[in-house]
Amino acid sequence: MSYFDRMAKWDESAHPRGKTSPESNAGSFAPTTAAGLHEKAIALASPYLSRKVRDGGETGWTHSLRVAAQFEDPTLKLIAYLHDLVEDSPVTLAEVHEHFGARVASAVDALTKRKEGGVKEPLEHYLARVVANPDALRVKVADMSDNMLNVSEAARLSPHLQAKHRQYREVFPRLQQALDGSFS
Repeated sequence: MSYFDRMAKWDESAHPRGKTSPESNAGSFAPTTAAGLHEKAIALASPYLSRKVRDGGETGWTHSLRVAAQFEDPTLKLIAYLHDLVEDSPVTLAEVHEHFGARVASAVDALTKRKEGGVKEPLEHYLARVVANPDALRVKVADMSDNMLNVSEAARLSPHLQAKHRQYREVFPRLQQALDGSFS
């Protein structure tokens, strides 16, 4: 049974707010407001991303919260909460689409790095997909700005992180140019 199926069966009277399991926090509501969708996204993403330890020692959820905090727009905030979820959990794009709609799923899809046979897709393919989706592009610029701040601190410790930081410094200006409409 998928996470969303468990959420749909949740009985609010049997599971009052305040419990800490993902299922008890998710609710059975069919959110119609941005706040309801955000609550649903947080209930879904936080358990998975809190378990992922990123370079530098923080959790993936801490990173997603910082990225989301950069936005006032509720849809962009929602995409920011979910931007690493499909890549780092068993949650599928179909589930994201079903529960958050086509716009959010399309952006999350664009932000999800692909692997085929254990081989990462070329960076240029990934960037082209991100640039083609305005919502994904805005979230990716916020994501990379957060990554650059955090990786730059840890880069002194690891050659791997130094290489990652160099890549961010190369790619970030290109994404900013795309956001400004001058991507080449």
